[in-house]
Amino acid sequence: MRKFDYLLLLLIVFASAIVRNEAISNDWSPIKNFNDSHVKEIANFAVTEYDRKSDANLKLESVIDGYTQEKVDGISYRLALIATNDSFFNIYSTEVWEKANSEYKKLISFLLVPE
Repeated sequence: MRKFDYLLLLLIVFASAIVRNEAISNDWSPIKNFNDSHVKEIANFAVTEYDRKSDANLKLESVIDGYTQEKVDGISYRLALIATNDSFFNIYSTEVWEKANSEYKKLISFLLVPE
């Protein structure tokens, strides 16, 4: 009987951890200040990384919308931004993951928003 109680307790703790992690990872919060230096840093990283991979030669103009999602191991950023390629302005949707307590960032997606 003791072994069963121990396993049940372990199962409850494990299930609670899964639910908590799921709750943390599913909540997207709007970014309140698009001119925040860290938001601009994330947006610049996205554009620079996309340029490096695609040779698109884009330049960030501004961030126009965005959300953050806290995860156990970092923060994801979903940003809508305006970038130029020579004289053409386009809107792009991008997602960047930033590892907690680190300078490490990863470009998850970078897509042209159709007009």
